[in-house]
Parts: sequence; structure tokens; C-alpha cells
Amino acid sequence: MKAKLAAIGIAALLVAGPAAAEGPSRDHLLGLPPVPVPADNPMTPAKVELGEKLFSDTRFSSTREVSCATCHEAGKAFTDSPRRVS
Repeated sequence: MKAKLAAIGIAALLVAGPAAAEGPSRDHLLGLPPVPVPADNPMTPAKVELGEKLFSDTRFSSTREVSCATCHEAGKAFTDSPRRVS
């Protein structure tokens, strides 16, 4: 469960990171609510970079062969479509 929550948090950083760096949030364009960023833990370029590294890290899989990025492709808005099972 913790790994799943971590993956969701990482994906949120990846989606929100570039938009946050460019100015006003564009999350509404994806049909998503704004990603909350705590005032005492602001988003930084270093955190976004770390999120990108973790998203692509294969060490989190049981076989150490796949990463979140294997299925959740940026070109498909980080979905795993058309797969039936992630």
C-alpha cells in the first residue's frame, strides 16, 4: 500500500512539476483537480528531478525489471492504456 501511495505521489509530482514551473496550473486541462502543495514543503526542481528518477527506477519492482514508467507512459498522459491490468 505504501508503495502504491508513493507511486501516486511521484506521478503527481511529474504531472504538476512542469506545469508549476511554467506558471499557473494547467491540471484542469487533464480533468484533474489541482495537486495540493503544502506551504511548509514547497515543490522544487530538485524534488521534481528526484520524482522523475524514482518513476524510472526498476528497483521498486519485485523482479527489478520494470519501473512505473514502463507502463505509465508520458505520451499517454501517464495512463497504462490499453492494458487491462497494470
